[in-house]
Amino acid sequence: MQIPHSFSVAYHPQTNGQVERFNATFATQLAKYCSSDRHDWDLYLPSIVYAYNTSVHSTTQLMPYEVAFDRCPKSPFDPSSPTINLPPLHSFYPYLQHTRRLLTSHARTNILNQQSHWQQRYNTNRSNPSYAVGDLVYVTVPAGRTKLSPRRSGPFSIAEVSGTQHYLVHDPSTGSRSWCHINQLSPVVPRLF
Repeated sequence: MQIPHSFSVAYHPQTNGQVERFNATFATQLAKYCSSDRHDWDLYLPSIVYAYNTSVHSTTQLMPYEVAFDRCPKSPFDPSSPTINLPPLHSFYPYLQHTRRLLTSHARTNILNQQSHWQQRYNTNRSNPSYAVGDLVYVTVPAGRTKLSPRRSGPFSIAEVSGTQHYLVHDPSTGSRSWCHINQLSPVVPRLF
């Protein structure tokens, strides 16, 4: 299937943006249906999944069901048609292939347009830092921090660079190493006094 396997860095959910967006939408919908004791959430899964799969998404401008099955979903509440017209068997498969190509192309174009739009919006006021092996950096403390505790720990040294956004940082005091996203790093600026 040629699906690339990608890894995400700890405490950086932006790496899995599509999954995180789905989880947030799904959790919000589930919270609206559940009762106060929160023990009946599994009863609402089918209706929430159906609602998600049959609603038009703002990015693709299509329903997920439509993209997956090449047709609009049938609801139990749709009026039934009095006659059924079946096409000849030899003509249905080419029609299905043609429809799948059109829907996939349409969805892909819309996704790329939305990604480009959000990338431009994200990059308007952002600097583009980069670090080299041996540079000293501070690492943002992600969780379990109180208001008065430090926001960053370090300094650490860059031990390895993977691509343009992932860095292996080395803690000289403990010898430990961990991967960090560039958004979690701040350069060490030497004091002038």
